[in-house]
Amino acid sequence: MMISIIIPVYKVEDFIGSCLNSVCQQTYSEIEVILVDDCSPDRSMAVAEPFICELKKKFPVKVIRHEKNKGLSAARNTGVMNSLGDYLFFWIVMMSYLKMQCFHLWHVCKNLVM
Repeated sequence: MMISIIIPVYKVEDFIGSCLNSVCQQTYSEIEVILVDDCSPDRSMAVAEPFICELKKKFPVKVIRHEKNKGLSAARNTGVMNSLGDYLFFWIVMMSYLKMQCFHLWHVCKNLVM
């Protein structure tokens, strides 16, 4: 069961590194990562680049860029439209310290379905 992790990126340059590092530390292997750059005016995507390179060694990664800022809901919707996962996980960049493990998320979802 594939989990799509959707990460909207807008004004999160102080948090995006720890966010992507947390994603990279996931132990569940069936993950795709979708970053949606919502035309962030700060250096969020520049900070994200080295982490994206590391993520690509472990998971499929898609980076989608809006032509203009559309807001959080539109960024999430863009992620959904480009996802292949059986489950969607909207990663909140500033809550990366929670260290949510996708394996645990998958296990909970699996038990709900059965």
